[in-house]
Amino acid sequence: AATILFNDPRSAEETLRALAADPRVAWAVVHNPAGELFAAYARDAGAREDLDRFHADRREGVRFGVDHLVVSAPILVEGEPIGVVHVQSDLLELVARTRRYVGIAAVVLVASLLLARIAASRLERRISGPVLRLVETAHQVSVRKDFSVRAEPGGGDELGLLVRTFNEMVGQIEARDAELSSARDELEQRVQERTRQLQAANRELEAYTYTVSHDLKAPLRGMEGFARALQEDYGERLEDTGRGYLGRIQTAARRMAEIIDDLLRYSRLERREMQRAHVALRPIVEDVSRELEEEMESRGLRLRVELDVEAVEAERAGLREALANLL
Repeated sequence: AATILFNDPRSAEETLRALAADPRVAWAVVHNPAGELFAAYARDAGAREDLDRFHADRREGVRFGVDHLVVSAPILVEGEPIGVVHVQSDLLELVARTRRYVGIAAVVLVASLLLARIAASRLERRISGPVLRLVETAHQVSVRKDFSVRAEPGGGDELGLLVRTFNEMVGQIEARDAELSSARDELEQRVQERTRQLQAANRELEAYTYTVSHDLKAPLRGMEGFARALQEDYGERLEDTGRGYLGRIQTAARRMAEIIDDLLRYSRLERREMQRAHVALRPIVEDVSRELEEEMESRGLRLRVELDVEAVEAERAGLREALANLL
């Protein structure tokens, strides 16, 4: 302030040259209130070139450049500005420090990554590896239904407990599966044995039915023949009550013969393989009705056919037998 008041630029330059003690300061310049150059300091020729390119203004504060820092402050006397001082400092130390910090951070980062990799590999061996092997074992059990596989035993931690529990569960499933297989095989053997016994019983029953039916028809034919002969030869000698008894004998004999024929047809129906086809129902019913027409007339019956179903999927011969027996 004094150098400006006394207009002593030489003293001002000597004051500015004191900044040479700080190697970071590139140059400094003082301007009077009119904005004219009053005193200047440059550290070297390069700093002198930067100073020549500097365009002073009255703004105060700090301004950063790419590689420098400019600080501008007013020179005050009793609160009134009488000039402005501008000082530029390079950022070499800051850049070096920043590079050093960046290098340290890079080293720390690389070391951290290496430590993380080492820790991850160890965790993978202790956690991820057993878990992946457990998943593979579970896949074999669920997809291939192979209950003989076991997961690799783990340590004494929770993961090891999980693996041991899984192996125990698979072992129980394997044991139950073996029991079920044994029970199924035994059941199949029993079913086959029962089937053979049932087939043998059916064959015996068919043979018995066939034999009994043929054995019973012979005496029935004799009864019916003698009853007809009795009616023809001695019918006029019998009273009405005797002729009624004789008619009942003939009717019972014919009914018994029909039952025997039905048994024979049923036995043949059971031995025949079912052959399904599209069958018209009305012709079958009408055919059966014609066969029963004489018997119905003798008994004072009349059959009226009203079909809502014209055709069915059935075995033709078996259906005809069923309708004949039903009617």
